[in-house]
Amino acid sequence: SLVIYRRRNPGKISVAGVAELVLFDVDNPRSLVYQLERLREHLKSLPGSSGSSRPERIVDDVAMRLRRIEPDELEDVTAEGKRDE
Repeated sequence: SLVIYRRRNPGKISVAGVAELVLFDVDNPRSLVYQLERLREHLKSLPGSSGSSRPERIVDDVAMRLRRIEPDELEDVTAEGKRDE
């Protein structure tokens, strides 16, 4: 992942750049979005899957919350070093 990050983001390491790689990159097998999509596929392939089981709803909820986040917003912190909610 470090090699990929440095190739995409030469220079200074940023919170947004790291977040983009490990959270939001749909082509990166190590990213959260990628793993959530694989999990969704596996849940759908289980016998008796309805598309609305509790695990499927949880995965959908996490994916939806993740889509609402902008990587640049993760760099915004208060004077105390905490992220605004």
